[in-house]
Amino acid sequence: MIISHRHKFIFIKTRKTAGTSIEIALSKICGDEDVITSIAPEADAKKRRELSGRDAQNVNIQTLWEVVGKEKRGGVTGKEIIPTGEFYNHMTAHEIRSAVPRVIWDNYFVFSCERNSFDLAISMYYFFNRLKTDKPPMNQWFQEFDELSNWPSYTIDDRLVTDYMLRFESLSLGLYELSEFIGTEVSLPDYKAKSGIRSDFRPPREVLDEDAVSLISERCSKEIDFFGYSL
Repeated sequence: MIISHRHKFIFIKTRKTAGTSIEIALSKICGDEDVITSIAPEADAKKRRELSGRDAQNVNIQTLWEVVGKEKRGGVTGKEIIPTGEFYNHMTAHEIRSAVPRVIWDNYFVFSCERNSFDLAISMYYFFNRLKTDKPPMNQWFQEFDELSNWPSYTIDDRLVTDYMLRFESLSLGLYELSEFIGTEVSLPDYKAKSGIRSDFRPPREVLDEDAVSLISERCSKEIDFFGYSL
């Protein structure tokens, strides 16, 4: 998750949507007072330091409020209660809105990224079982794992709250459009974060059986309907 005062944007990081690669790209254009949360594994964090010169920074929530007050951005009044704690990698829109001054949430460009739900589910399966020698059957894992959907990350009360949604399937085009919105070029690094985990890259229709398709369709029905995803 990144909050940039320099370019006035908020990036909400979703799972298995090239979020770490996007963060590395965004870190390259961030300033000293911008909020950049930590990433893992260390290999990805090291690569971010090499490519952007940035590591996790300003993650203390009170630090952001001090920056906003110091720069007299307006909107920080005695009526707003300053939260405590730290910003972290996969904060939801609701959590971010609750942690920042209203002037930031109302005026910064908010964006996130989404991916076809059926392909996303397969990617999650391989990622969350990456350390297991004997992986559980895919259908069984889908039934037991209750966080297949990214929808809660970029919505509040079931309403989309982003100004723009990148699409995993057309990420280069999306970053080109994003660059126009925020006024500076953003491009993916050649380095691919968290690569080498998934072993089956067949289309979802060739991987998922009828039960899996039905379960994913139910769990991810909101984004499937909103973005028009299909097998």
